[in-house]
Amino acid sequence: MVNDSCLVCKKFVNRQVTKVQCAKCKKMVHTDCLSPAISPDAYWMCKTCKNDSTESTLGTPEFEALMNKLSGIQNDIDQVKNIQKDMAKTLELYASKIDDFAHKVKNIPIIESTGVENKIQIEKLKLQVEAMDQQIRLNNIIINGLPVTNENANNIVTNIFKSLNLPSTNMIETCYKIGRNQATGGHQTIMVKLLSNEKRHMVFKAFKTKKILKANEIGFTNNESRWGKIKSNFEKEVKSYMSFG
Repeated sequence: MVNDSCLVCKKFVNRQVTKVQCAKCKKMVHTDCLSPAISPDAYWMCKTCKNDSTESTLGTPEFEALMNKLSGIQNDIDQVKNIQKDMAKTLELYASKIDDFAHKVKNIPIIESTGVENKIQIEKLKLQVEAMDQQIRLNNIIINGLPVTNENANNIVTNIFKSLNLPSTNMIETCYKIGRNQATGGHQTIMVKLLSNEKRHMVFKAFKTKKILKANEIGFTNNESRWGKIKSNFEKEVKSYMSFG
């Protein structure tokens, strides 16, 4: 028989008073003993049953799957943060070089010719160009080992991205074939300039997930060719190379 005493005040709960029953253990409590008070018809669970329900939820496969997914998202965020930190350190280094060079210039008593001024300006421009060039390279990937074809480079890259479930718009700034195409049966290389380093990271992640990409999936007839060495190159992103074959 269910205990007829109130869970809070421990007094007998008779039929005339307003009360509410736990939906799980069926124990009762006076509505006036609850804070805030609730309607006798409301769905209510006592503290003990509520805690048991919470603990059982934490141990379900669904909850563990959710936590694993959140952990994966956190890892992706950490990788992006590390890339941003590396970029910030590089820019700080070049800024320090420029400041040091400017300081040395201030210590020169007299600049006697425009040739010296031009040299200073050239050195500053070199540093700026180096910084900009490094920033641009962070957005590039090189795809090599592709079967030789007359297909437009942009169409080839678009087909590759579609096969990897990547968007075909707002990703690519430009792409073009580099080097001379070898004879039929050989290989060709494509340079892809993406709109941002974040887009480049998306591409590497998609390649790592796909692992194997057959040539016929991206419009080539050679079924034996496939994307290889993805994992090793992904772990060394700084190289920016991906090999097909």
